[in-house]
Order: sequence, then C-alpha cells, then structure tokens
Amino acid sequence: MKKWLSLSLVFMVTLYMDAHQLQTSPMKETFEWFGNKTINQINNEGQYYTELKEGDKVVLQYSKSYPQDDNIADDEMYESLLFEVDASWNNFVFRNKINLSKATYNLGCFCAERGYYQVQNGDGYIRGKKLSNGNYEIEASLTVTIKNNAKRKLKFKGIFKPVYAR
Repeated sequence: MKKWLSLSLVFMVTLYMDAHQLQTSPMKETFEWFGNKTINQINNEGQYYTELKEGDKVVLQYSKSYPQDDNIADDEMYESLLFEVDASWNNFVFRNKINLSKATYNLGCFCAERGYYQVQNGDGYIRGKKLSNGNYEIEASLTVTIKNNAKRKLKFKGIFKPVYAR
C-alpha cells in the first residue's frame, strides 16, 4: 500500500510539473548592436526616456525577458541596458564616467518601479572589446537606483551581434 501511494504521489507531481512547464515561457537574453546610431536622451517634465537616432556611434543593447507563467496574471518582466560607444574604439571601459556612454536601464513590469533610468557614475562598470568579426564582447555589472531608492542589480557577459544578422 505504501509503495502504491508513493508511486501515485510521484506520478501526480510529475504530471503537475509537466503541465506547469508547458505554460511557462523560458527566460530569454538578447545581445545586439546598432551601427550608425546615437542615443537621444529625453527628459520631458520629469519623464525620462531614450530614442535611437541616426549618428556616428555604435549603440549596444542587452535585454532580458524573465519567465512568464500563463497561470499568473501580469507576471511579465523585462529589463534592458542601452548604451553607446565610439565606432572607432576597439576596447573600452566605463566606470567613473559611465554617463559618457548614455547608459540607460529600462524596467518593464506590472509594478510601480517600471520605467527608464539613467545609469549614474559609480553604479558599476561596462567593459568591452570589438572582435575581429565585427561583433562586440561586453561584460557589465551595475547596480541601478530606481524609484523609491530601490536597487536593481544587472550583470551580464555576452557577444553582441548586429541586428541585421538574425
């Protein structure tokens, strides 16, 4: 009887986990760059946001979409980091002058803290190098202050590819 009960319990848990996994989207990270662009930072009546414009820089974007469970309403969450570098640079490090990169953190969620935030000097670092194939290898570790003085930690390392290479 105990063996039958144990097997039944294992079977039910397995079914639940299989069903739950089918209804959950996976986490997704993207690493991409845009050539001949620049970041236009806009601060309009306390609303900060950015837009890409034609320019002479390389704009890089890291983004992360968190897993979403179809059984939970409004649990979607997305974050990204957008920053620019001079197109002629083969190596770079932003640490104490991170504002020169126009680094912007974006939090997308069903929460009060959602929005765009300028990354401040001293919030961490972004370092990278241009590879021989034209891609960029970037590593970053940042702690961004968002609404209500909450902190968001963003850490990644990856190879950034041009958006047209999909």
